[in-house]
Amino acid sequence: MTGCTVLSIGKAVQNQTAKPFLPPLIKPKDAVSVDIMLADRAVGDPMIGKALWNNLNEVSVASPASHRLLADNGFQYGLASSTPPFAIQSLLAADSKSATQRIQHLPYGFPSGGEHLVETWPEVPLLECSIPTPDKTSQKRRFETARCVLRIRMEKVEDGWARLEFTPEIHHGPNIERQVPTEHGWMYDRGQEVEGLHELKFAVELNVQEMAVIGLQDRAEHCLGHCFFRGNREGRLERTLMIRLTDIYQVQPVRQFESA
Repeated sequence: MTGCTVLSIGKAVQNQTAKPFLPPLIKPKDAVSVDIMLADRAVGDPMIGKALWNNLNEVSVASPASHRLLADNGFQYGLASSTPPFAIQSLLAADSKSATQRIQHLPYGFPSGGEHLVETWPEVPLLECSIPTPDKTSQKRRFETARCVLRIRMEKVEDGWARLEFTPEIHHGPNIERQVPTEHGWMYDRGQEVEGLHELKFAVELNVQEMAVIGLQDRAEHCLGHCFFRGNREGRLERTLMIRLTDIYQVQPVRQFESA
């Protein structure tokens, strides 16, 4: 046809759609912030005794059997409302530079579903303890160059509520490059060997400004809890862990426009 130009519409559309003008929209991500407090007191101090634990709630998502297993291994925990009882307020207010009257504040923020490691007791040359086994018995173990750790996983449940999952672990041995499992497969990371005590895993659900308190259940003389909260059964210092859920918020994505 004279005087007419045939356009390749398909090719023109293809060229227009090959490179979008704007990057795809990214949804905001949920995040959780907490205030972790480590209270160090002398063994037998009444401020971390019955006066504290009798004023805490034991409501959680754990079964009675899990509570018994934790108690038998020297662990106990409870919940405090957004207005903590006088026993907790007194404990937090009695902060000094003394090793037997000290509070460490560790504020953290994480993406929902993230994890953090809290060292309940620093490294010792040799740790001897009995750990639970899947068949409901216990096994005596020796760990060299060991430290006691709580792995905490935090996840938003709904507006104003988050679930905190705790897994006790013993990290031991030399700090070297090791293969570790991740959600993307096996990767190399520098660290110690990890003895995960999954039989003692427990969880709580907190509203914003509520608090979970975790410490020693001094029921058995040679229980695992002595290692986690006193270092050993002869320890003169006892540590109590408190975690307050301070906020649940959204992290807005940063959009970077591609240059033409």
